[in-house]
Amino acid sequence: MKNVVVTDTVFPSLSLTQDILAGVARLTVAPAGDRSALLGLVRTADAVLNCYAPVDAELIAAMGNCRIIARSGIGADTIDIAAASARSIKVTNVPDYCVQEVADHAAALMLALMRGIHVGAMQTAGGTWSLDLLRPLHRIQGKVLGLVGLGRIGSALADRARAFGMKIRFYDPHFHGETPAGVVRDAELASLLEQSDVLSLHAPLGPSTRHLINGESLSLMRPGVIIINTSRGGLIDTDELLGALEGGKLGGLGLDVLEVEAGHASARFAPYPNAIVTPHAAFYSEAAMVELQTKCSEDIRRVLAGEEPRYWLNRAAAA
Repeated sequence: MKNVVVTDTVFPSLSLTQDILAGVARLTVAPAGDRSALLGLVRTADAVLNCYAPVDAELIAAMGNCRIIARSGIGADTIDIAAASARSIKVTNVPDYCVQEVADHAAALMLALMRGIHVGAMQTAGGTWSLDLLRPLHRIQGKVLGLVGLGRIGSALADRARAFGMKIRFYDPHFHGETPAGVVRDAELASLLEQSDVLSLHAPLGPSTRHLINGESLSLMRPGVIIINTSRGGLIDTDELLGALEGGKLGGLGLDVLEVEAGHASARFAPYPNAIVTPHAAFYSEAAMVELQTKCSEDIRRVLAGEEPRYWLNRAAAA
């Protein structure tokens, strides 16, 4: 019987994974936050199921038998892919789950900020009934939505925004398809930043995109711009963002992810009524959780059975 080590999980139950791996492997769940215990467990792991815990070079070096590291999520920035590839360990993710959920969440944040829903709800809950606190509100139709990244989620958000009559622009150096009709592609990020009324981030996090939104990029944006981030917290320099919020540069801020999500990091945004922060929940629906757990578990089963995984990130390097 093979051994699958679970570094950490967002699933309320791993019974679905157990059912998929029945007769092939048993699950061993690492103690939460215990790095030493995890290092010991992965030494004999045939597969690793990962969520948020860092799977770095040290951890990968300890893996004597591992054939696959499966990330239960879209991004794979928790995993040192180069280190895994050097040891011929396959790395997988699930890039096509929760697309609709995240696009819905980004759209909800955008609409709440553009229509003053958040501010209005807070003031009426406090017993105040005044339109004046919401001024100025502007017509959504004709506003420019700028997308940093036009992958599955960015494209899904574009479809939603188009229904509200918004104009769509995007910047994505990795986009190689045909630009959708009615959408404008900007060759440079600066051009997108200068022309967007709403900027929504849908890029992976890596060395080239960390703090993509910083003091310089914020200075290029229009006064009153709304920024939405449902992708990765590290795409934005938090200190620079708070400075722009404090200085009145931003018309609104909708975040589902932060650079640091532990502790009271979100409290830094509490003084600003035009900032909405949700607890990394955009991915979540019951259907999305079943889809995610099923797909990452099935790839583990495939690899342990000697087959190729469906979502193989480092195919060329680890084949």
